Formats: sequence, structure tokens, C-alpha cells
Amino acid sequence: MKSSNLRLNFERRTDADYLIALGAASNRQARDRDETMAMGASAAGQLLHLHISGSVVAYKSALESILSLTEHLDARHGWQLEVHQLRRVAELALAHHVSPVCPDCNGQGYHMMPGAPVKSDKACKTCRGTGIRPLPRRNRQEIRQVISVLETLDYTLEVAVARYLRN
Repeated sequence: MKSSNLRLNFERRTDADYLIALGAASNRQARDRDETMAMGASAAGQLLHLHISGSVVAYKSALESILSLTEHLDARHGWQLEVHQLRRVAELALAHHVSPVCPDCNGQGYHMMPGAPVKSDKACKTCRGTGIRPLPRRNRQEIRQVISVLETLDYTLEVAVARYLRN
């Protein structure tokens, strides 16, 4: 959303309506959820900012929010990860959440044949034909749990925004 017109119009929906609904939904989400989801509400806002702007500053802010969420999950689930492992888990979860497609085949599952506009018959070696960015073996479960929380946050925020816009 890159609108310079944030005026309210009572006859039709504008970008301002979506911004108001998003703010109200994330505020309510932070109040209504357990501690993990309340922490994640901040991360959800940072992720939305990253999706909209795509800037380095937004990426760093989102990463710091997800790192805080990862530290909370580490304490809650007793992962006992070291600081560099927590950062790695947060970075990989963010990368997968923002762009879940395989970076080698661009989500196609197969590579393009050189010099031809068709796919080869050999599956991508990186993703084994799934088209999804593979997760590393080390800390895979922890990364999946962080991704799961991020997906839950996205879904509940989308539902809440839709609810606010219906009213």
C-alpha cells in the first residue's frame, strides 16, 4: 500500500480504513492472546511493515522482533539455545516466512532447461521438487515452531482486519 491519500471517505473504503482496521486489530490481538501471541503482535506489525516497504530498516526491525519472540519461545519450551543459535533460528524463520519458495528453482520444483523456455525433467536438488525453501536439519523443530507462530499471527490479524472492515 503506497497511498498518499489517507483521507476518510464515508461512502467508500479507502486505504485509511485499512490502516485503522489493522491498528485496531493488532491492538486487540495483543490484549486478547496469551503471552507468546502478545509478543508476536509486535512482530506481526514489523512483518507487515517489511512486506509493504521491503526496506533494510524494516527487515532489521522485523528480525529484532522475531528474535525477541524466539528468545521467549526458547525460555518457554526449554530449548536452551545459545545466543548465536537463537539469532540463526530467527533469521531462518524470517527468511522462510517472507519468501517460502526455493531460491534455486524459484518455487517451480524444476530448473529451466538452458536455452529453452521449458522446465527440465529433473527435480530441483535443493528442494527435491517441492518448490519450498528447505529448512536446515540443525534446529529444524525450533525454526518450524517460530514459523508456526508467525503464520498464526498473520492469520489472526487478517481475520481481525476483515472483521473490523465488515462492521
